[in-house]
Order: sequence, then structure tokens, then C-alpha cells
Amino acid sequence: MKSNSLTFTRKINRFAIGLILFEIAIVVIYLGSIFATGTPDPPFDMNGKMTVPSLLQSSHLLAIGLISLFLFLKLPRDRGRPSHRFMLSTAILLIYGAIDEVFKIHLHLADFLPIEKRSWMVIYAIVFFGLPTVFYRDLLFLWRHHRRETSFALLGMVIFAVGGFLGELLRDFLIFPVTYKIFSVRDIIAIYENIDLVESFRIAFEEFFELSGETFVLYGFMLFAANKIASPE
Repeated sequence: MKSNSLTFTRKINRFAIGLILFEIAIVVIYLGSIFATGTPDPPFDMNGKMTVPSLLQSSHLLAIGLISLFLFLKLPRDRGRPSHRFMLSTAILLIYGAIDEVFKIHLHLADFLPIEKRSWMVIYAIVFFGLPTVFYRDLLFLWRHHRRETSFALLGMVIFAVGGFLGELLRDFLIFPVTYKIFSVRDIIAIYENIDLVESFRIAFEEFFELSGETFVLYGFMLFAANKIASPE
């Protein structure tokens, strides 16, 4: 059983490394096509819908959600920690996240809710940081008893947060406002002639951090699930 577990772990390691390399390749293709033609290659547009990066992000989230759902169904209900509520809540949120990544639901929330167009960031941030707060006992248990797996998952969450939230905040509250304060109108016009290139780099930064962050979280969840399969007790 131990030999099978080690073999499975090696396969997970190779899979995670392959994902990271593929994500780097996506960034290279995206920026390379912009430098070569002025526009991103449509299948690899990191700011588009139903593209390779978008579907890959959705696949990451769906996989993590399904692993959580699998653990919710597999782990005995009298086991204690991690709790079934934690696993089920994680599964629901991540499966929703996978759907959102494909159909960009967050961009249309203002059409259905009495909120400003970009208020989705506040709502998603509350959910993102609220889940660990509500289930902190589960996280403490995982940290004490499954530190390696938990470390990778938490690292992924930090990387994802840096890319997902910081990238948006830099654009809306720092780059644009500071540009208008420092430069004259003529300078701004000259700068924004190349704004597509600047924005492309920001998008590449944001999306790569989200993709790689999700990969680390998925890696942690896969290691944890493999551990539970190999040692259910």
C-alpha cells in the first residue's frame, strides 16, 4: 500500500509540474502573439471567454470542488475534522467558481443585484476570506495533521489572491489615478497609445497568478485525497 501511495504521489507531482509548465506556455503564447501581430491569439486570449486559459481555470476549480465533494461523501460522518460542512461548503463554492469562470457571472451581478458594477470584488473577497474564518478549526486541524498538503493549498490561495485582487486594484485605484495626476493630457494620450500592451502585461500577471495559485491548491487537495485513499483511518 505504501509503495502504491508513493507511486501515486509521484504521478501527482508530475501532473502539477506539467500544469505549471503549460501555464507558462500560455503566457508566452499570449504575449508573443501580441508582440507579433498586435492582438492575442484567440484560443489563448487570457482576457477572453471560453478560451484555453479560461477553461483551464474552470477545470482547476471544478477539480478541487469535485475532490471536496468526493471527500464529503467518502469520509465517515463521525470522523470529526475536517468537518462535512467544511467539505460541502468548499465543494459548492468551487463548483460555482468553475461555472463563473466560464460564463463570467461576476461581471453581470450588477444587472441582477442593487450593487455597483465592480462591487463583485468586495462580495467575492468576503466569501474568499470568510470561508477560512468560519471554518478555522478545520484549517487548524489540517495544519496540525496534514501540514504539507495544507501548506501547498494555503500558498495557492495567497498566490491567487495576489493575482486576482491586487491586479484589479492596481488598475482601478493606482495605475489609472496616478497616471492622470502625474502626466499632462498630451502625455496621457501618448501613453495610452500603448495602453493595450501595458494592459496585456497586467492581464498576463493577473491570470498567471490565478492559474498557478489554483494549481498549488489543486496539488494540495490531490495529495490530501491520495492520503485519505491510502490511509482511510
